[in-house]
Amino acid sequence: MPSDIIIADHAVIICSANRPDVLADTVAGLRRQTVQPGEIIVSVSKREDAPQDLWHERGVRVILARRGSSVQRNCALDALSPGIRLVTFLDDDIELDPTYFHEIREFLGAHPEVVLADGRLIRDGGVTRPEALRLLDTEVEPGEGFAYTLNAIGCNMTVRRRIADLVRFDERLRLYAWLEDADFTRRCLAHGRCARCSAARAVHLAVRVGRVSGKQFGFAQIMNPYYLKNKGQMSFIGLFGRHWGHAIAANLWGTLARDRSVDRLGRLKGNLIAFSLVARGRCEPEYVERL
Repeated sequence: MPSDIIIADHAVIICSANRPDVLADTVAGLRRQTVQPGEIIVSVSKREDAPQDLWHERGVRVILARRGSSVQRNCALDALSPGIRLVTFLDDDIELDPTYFHEIREFLGAHPEVVLADGRLIRDGGVTRPEALRLLDTEVEPGEGFAYTLNAIGCNMTVRRRIADLVRFDERLRLYAWLEDADFTRRCLAHGRCARCSAARAVHLAVRVGRVSGKQFGFAQIMNPYYLKNKGQMSFIGLFGRHWGHAIAANLWGTLARDRSVDRLGRLKGNLIAFSLVARGRCEPEYVERL
C-alpha cells in the first residue's frame, strides 16, 4: 500500500528507453516507500517507452525528450515544480529498500555540507526483480554510516535542487551517456561534498535490453573517458588504467573466449573506432550516434 506521507519538496526523475515493462515495475516499486516523493517525472523519447497506464497515474508526469540520458535528465530538471528542494535520479531498472527516501533525506538533513549523495548498492547486476526484493528483505543491515566519495552512482543519486540548477548533465555525452554520473559528480564537488549513505539500500538489476549496441557502448568506453580527461574531470591514471586498459582487456579476452553474455566483439570494434578518432586528434563523444 502507498504511504500516506508525501514529501512535497522531493522529486524523483527516471529516464527510460525501449523497456516499458521494466520501467513500470520500477515505478510500482516506489509506491512501497515509507515516504512518497511529491512528484515523479518519467522522461522518455517516444510515447511507447512508457506504459499507457503511466501517462495517467497520479503523482507521475511523463515527458518527451530527445533520446539520450543526459538530455532526458536535463529536460526533466526543467520540468520540476518550483517547490522542489531534493531531486533523486533513478535508473529504470532499480529496486529500493522501502526506507530509501527516508534514509537519504535524514542523511542530507544532518549533513548540510553534502550536495550530492547516493545509497549503498547491495547488488549491481545479475539479479531479477524478485531476487532483488528478497535481497533487500534478508540482508543484515550494517548499521548507520557514510563515506565521502568522488563519484556518485548514477542509478541512484540525490542532489540538492539549488545545485542541480547550476550543474546540468553534459549533453555531448549521447545515448546511454557512459560516465555522465562521474562528470556530474565532479562538477557538483565544486559546490560541496559527495557522500554514500549506507542506510539507503538499493539493488540495481542492470537489465541489458534496450540500451545501446555493443559497438556504440564500446565506442563510449574509450571516447567518453577521453572527453572527460580533456575537460579536466579525469586523471591520466583513471583514463589509462581504470577505463582504457580495463575495456580493451575485457573485450579482447571476451572475444577470444567467445563470451556470449555481452557483445564483446561489438564492443571491441567500438573501442577501435574510438581509438582511430583519438589518434587523429578528434574528441567527439557525439560520434556514437553515427554507429
